[in-house]
Amino acid sequence: MSRSPLVTVGIVVSVAFGVAVVLTAGTALVAAAGHIAGDIALDSGPPADPSDDFADTGNTSVPGLSANGTANISTVLESHRSALSNRGYVAVTNATQRADGSVVSARNRTFRATPNGSHFLVVERGTDDQGATSGATVWANDSYRFTRQATAETEQYAVTGRVPGTPIPPTTESFAAAFSRADGEFVVTDSETVDGHRVVTFAAPLERSADRNGNPGTLTLLVDDQGVVWNATATRPTADGTERVTYRLVDLGVESVPEPDWLSEARDEATTPGPGPGGP
Repeated sequence: MSRSPLVTVGIVVSVAFGVAVVLTAGTALVAAAGHIAGDIALDSGPPADPSDDFADTGNTSVPGLSANGTANISTVLESHRSALSNRGYVAVTNATQRADGSVVSARNRTFRATPNGSHFLVVERGTDDQGATSGATVWANDSYRFTRQATAETEQYAVTGRVPGTPIPPTTESFAAAFSRADGEFVVTDSETVDGHRVVTFAAPLERSADRNGNPGTLTLLVDDQGVVWNATATRPTADGTERVTYRLVDLGVESVPEPDWLSEARDEATTPGPGPGGP
C-alpha cells in the first residue's frame, strides 16, 4: 500500500468522508453490508392513524408529543441532541441501496463521543456500485481533528484545528434529508412501557418524487420519555429497488474515546517539515 500524507493546518468547517448520503431521487444511498439488530420494522404502506389508546396513555411524558398523538419533531430532535451531547454516546448508522433484489452500494458509520463532544471518533466504511471499498476515520480532542482516509491503494492523513460541534445521528446527512422530505405529521403508531419508561414509535410518510408512484416510503422513530431516539428507519422505493437508512443508539453515557492506533503516525507526519524552496 502506498502512503500519501495529506497534512493541513488551520480550521476547516467539514471533513470529507467520501460520498455524501442523501435521500433524493437519482442519488445512491450507501449503507452497511449487514443489517443492525433492533431496527424498527416498517409496514409496506404509510403510517396508520394513531388509535385512541395511544392518544390517551401518558403522551405528555414524551417531549414533543401532543395529547392527540402527533409529534413536534423539532422538539423531539432537540431533546435527543441535548441528551446525547450531555451524556456521551455510541451510535451506528447504515444506508443501503438495493436494485433488483441485491445491494448495489452500502455505507456504515459508527459514532462515539464523550459528554459535550470534547472527544469523538467517527469510523466509516463503504462499498460503491462498482464494488470499490473505502474507509475514513476521524478522531478529535479539544484542540485538533485527525483524519485518516483509505482505499485499496492509498492511505492519507489530515490534521486540522478543532471546529466546535459534534455530529449527532440521526440528525446528520441522510436522515436530515429524510426529515426534510417528510410529507405530513409524525403520529404515534405504537406505544409500550420498557423498564418503567414510556417508549413510543413515531412515523410519517415521505413525499413521492415526481417520477414515482405507489408507496412513498416511511420515516419511523423509536423515542423514550426522555426524548432520546433509540432507533430510526427511513425507506423509500426507487424505480428498480429500495433506498433504506437505519440508525441505532448503542450506548448512552460514554466517558472516554480511545485513540486509534494510527494517531501517532498521523501526528508524526503532521510535524514533519515539508520540502523547502528548490527541494523535491
